[in-house]
Amino acid sequence: CEQQRIKEDVYTNTISLWSYINSQLDEFSNPFFVNYENHVLYPVASMSHLELWVNYYVRWNPRMRPQMPIHQNLKELLAIKAELQKRVEDLQREMATRTISSSSERGSSPTHSATPVHTSV
Repeated sequence: CEQQRIKEDVYTNTISLWSYINSQLDEFSNPFFVNYENHVLYPVASMSHLELWVNYYVRWNPRMRPQMPIHQNLKELLAIKAELQKRVEDLQREMATRTISSSSERGSSPTHSATPVHTSV
């Protein structure tokens, strides 16, 4: 068996699956994964916490609906999240600018009163 591998030059003619996976990391990685420093996952093996990964383990069952390609949907959700985060930052900057300008107006005009607005994200 090993002689045949050498004869066929398997070691140089075989392409690694990892080469393919590493060349398309966006397709094979979870876009919602967050790498926390020193974060430990503790498994919970009680029956009430177990979930069957239906799209994988029941994919052979013809009565189950076919797998839905969710990768594009996840990308769209992340793009929307980035847009909304940028909008929040813009609004916070705008509000900070207004607060600064209203406090400078208050300093020059003691009769003018402003109510501060607080936001949380």
